[in-house]
Amino acid sequence: LDSQTGVAQSNCYIWMEKRHRRPGQAAGQMYTYPARCWRKKRRLHPPLDPQLRLCELRLEAELAPKREGPPGEATALEALLRSDNLLEKKNNIAKEEETLLEIQRVLEAEENGDSFHDEDEFELDTPKRKNKNRGKVS
Repeated sequence: LDSQTGVAQSNCYIWMEKRHRRPGQAAGQMYTYPARCWRKKRRLHPPLDPQLRLCELRLEAELAPKREGPPGEATALEALLRSDNLLEKKNNIAKEEETLLEIQRVLEAEENGDSFHDEDEFELDTPKRKNKNRGKVS
């Protein structure tokens, strides 16, 4: 760790911006930076994003009363179909909530550094040889 900033000098992005600065913790230390390696949080796919989902639910709630006619016109068959659709929607919502919780657990684990890094995140620095047999002629 750097004595002035408290930033790790290996395996860390040390050129941080001014907005990441925090007040110093030790005597004579002017400022500190976050010490652990961090990444920007990933945004979920728009249909899975909880904030956007709330907006969709509000829109559906506003449009639902406009679609339905007077209550006296509804038949027993329509009532049964609606109840079946409601049960299916409840089951789908429960499954979606479970998947959202699972996604959040994975993202939190990644933030805390508990999970293994994906192989895609690391670039291999091995040079590629092209035409290595070109110079030899028998």
